[in-house]
Amino acid sequence: MQWSVPRRAAVSMTAAAIAGAAVIPGARAPAVPRQLGRPRGHSVCAFTEQDFRGLLAHIRLPRLLIEPPIESAANHSHVTWCFYESPAYGGLHVVLEPGRGTARFPYPVRSARPAGKG
Repeated sequence: MQWSVPRRAAVSMTAAAIAGAAVIPGARAPAVPRQLGRPRGHSVCAFTEQDFRGLLAHIRLPRLLIEPPIESAANHSHVTWCFYESPAYGGLHVVLEPGRGTARFPYPVRSARPAGKG
């Protein structure tokens, strides 16, 4: 038994598929998808690649070891955070004030904590 779609229905389905795949000219995607929102509390959006790309992790508590390391971050919290090049808050560090971010850390970040914690 053969199944067939009437020609008019097939044309309508094709037109609907094309219309659904249309791209609006000039529309730009946000750097961070809107559905991720801004985490509450002491949260930072951390990314495994530069320019806010790669795997996303929400850092809410101090981290002695970040694995895999992060390469960029956005501080959406209300406190200053420090990002270290070595585990256990060792080596060089970068400070991000609330509402600030960096698309490229000078080194892969291996640990992080709020400023003034230790």
